[in-house]
Amino acid sequence: MKNITTLWLILLTCSPIAMAQDAFQGAPNSQTGDFIKLKDHLDDPNRGLCIDIPGHLSGVNIFAPLVVHTCKDGFWNYDERFLPDLLAKSNKLAMPSFNRCVAAEKMEQGARLKLAECLANAPNQDWEMIAGQLRLKARPKLCIEVDAQPSEVSIGTRNHPVRHLVRPIYLGQCAEQENKYQQWQFATPSDIPGIRYPDGRPGGW
Repeated sequence: MKNITTLWLILLTCSPIAMAQDAFQGAPNSQTGDFIKLKDHLDDPNRGLCIDIPGHLSGVNIFAPLVVHTCKDGFWNYDERFLPDLLAKSNKLAMPSFNRCVAAEKMEQGARLKLAECLANAPNQDWEMIAGQLRLKARPKLCIEVDAQPSEVSIGTRNHPVRHLVRPIYLGQCAEQENKYQQWQFATPSDIPGIRYPDGRPGGW
C-alpha cells in the first residue's frame, strides 16, 4: 500500500489520461482499492449501493456524472474502486484504474459530481470524511448525498433478473443529525466470484 500511495501522490500533480484495467482477478487487493458504500442499503438490502462511474467495461463513461449503483461484488468493478489512503493523506477520492479524482462541478448545493484529472490545488476535489459524511473541504457544509427517490433499474439489466439499481448523487447540505443518504464507509469488495442477484446469491449471467 505504501508504494501505490507514493505513486498516487506524484500523480496528483502530473496525471495523464490512463485506460481502465480490462481484467478483474476476483479478489480485492491494495492496488485496486475499496468501494465507497452507503451505510444504509436502501432499496437494495442484500447488495448495497456504491459510488460508481456509469457504464461497464469498455462502455465506462468517465465524463458522465457519478451515481450510486448496486455494489459490484464478485465481477469487474474497477469503476467502483477508490484509494482510502489518498483521502486521509491528500483529501482525494481517487480512482486508481482511471487516474482520476472525484470533483464537484460547482461548489454549491445540488452540484453533480464528475471525475477530473487529480490536481493538488483544486478545492472542488478536496474531501474529508467526518462522522461518515464526505464533506467538501472548502465548503464543509456540503456533503455527498444520494437522491432520496427510489432507485431505477440500470439500462443494462432491465431485461435481466440481476436487476442492478442506480440513483443520482450530488452535493447536499450536510445534515446535523445522522442522515442515511449521507452516511458512507469504505468497504472491501468480496473475493467470492459471481455477479450478485437481488437476494445476494452469486451466480452467472
